[in-house]
Amino acid sequence: MIRRMRWFDIAPIAALDAEIFGADAWSEAYFWSELAAPGRHFIVLDAAVVGNAASLELLGFAGLSVSGPQADILTVASHPDARRQGIGRRLLDALLDHARANGVEAVHLDVRADNTAAQAMYAADGFVELDRRPGYYRDADAVLMRALL
Repeated sequence: MIRRMRWFDIAPIAALDAEIFGADAWSEAYFWSELAAPGRHFIVLDAAVVGNAASLELLGFAGLSVSGPQADILTVASHPDARRQGIGRRLLDALLDHARANGVEAVHLDVRADNTAAQAMYAADGFVELDRRPGYYRDADAVLMRALL
């Protein structure tokens, strides 16, 4: 089930973030500051509703920053053992629903240039490439994408 992220989710989410993103992962302190910041909306997907990965407690998480008619997707991540089950799509759709409900007109995000699977998922939800950011990540460029809602 998708639900709002709570303080007790931070440690397991930070551990999962480190497993997924390695050197680009956020620290627990960074998650704390993001969760407390105004305009932030963080969600998690629990294993309760995904049959094949029911042994995993936390299947994914995502975050959005809303500022007036603009929003930025901060992160979308799914557990490596639960990939290709639509988790990222469900999280992304929940963030976009929240953005629409809050009057957002445009959503931006950065994605690694070498993460073509994520780029395809975003494109399927109406995101288009706006620009490239050389050296944005430690070992990769970023693709800046935007969707108009």
